[in-house]
Amino acid sequence: MTMSYWPKEVPSLLKPMKSSRRLPAFTIMEITIVMLISAIVVAITFTAYGMVSRAYSTYLEKRNRMAVLIRLDELLQRDFKQAQQVLKQENIVLFADSGRQVTYRFEQEQVIRQSTIVDSFKVKTTDLACSFNRQPAGETLEPVRIDGLSFTVQADQETFPYHYTKHYSSANLIQKTDYANH
Repeated sequence: MTMSYWPKEVPSLLKPMKSSRRLPAFTIMEITIVMLISAIVVAITFTAYGMVSRAYSTYLEKRNRMAVLIRLDELLQRDFKQAQQVLKQENIVLFADSGRQVTYRFEQEQVIRQSTIVDSFKVKTTDLACSFNRQPAGETLEPVRIDGLSFTVQADQETFPYHYTKHYSSANLIQKTDYANH
């Protein structure tokens, strides 16, 4: 008698095993419905993210353009206030006091401010007008004193008027020469 280590009948792996108890599980239909709902939620979230991202990007661009306009306004106000004299020559406005000199060059597509550093403001300017005692300062090759400056900036299909006024003291208006002692 020979002993065999293998059983005479090998159970087939292809046959399902019969179980006396039932396991709790989801049906294929339930899993399909959950996957469909999940796909819809992901698609809505992705679309909403794209819309919010574009809106935020547009907001940042507009904020940066407005920050340039605000910074230009702040610097011009400060320079008008601190200057002892404001002079204009062609498209250049010069702010002078005892220790420093600041120039603004007004070009059609930009304003360049030059002091100890150079600032460029990429803005479209039009209608540059200067005055002294409410009289227009003419276009001359020589620098003329001004006490009023106005121009218009165009940004985002909007027009922003800028107006500045210098209030001189009588000491700043009197020009001292070698021949006169005031």
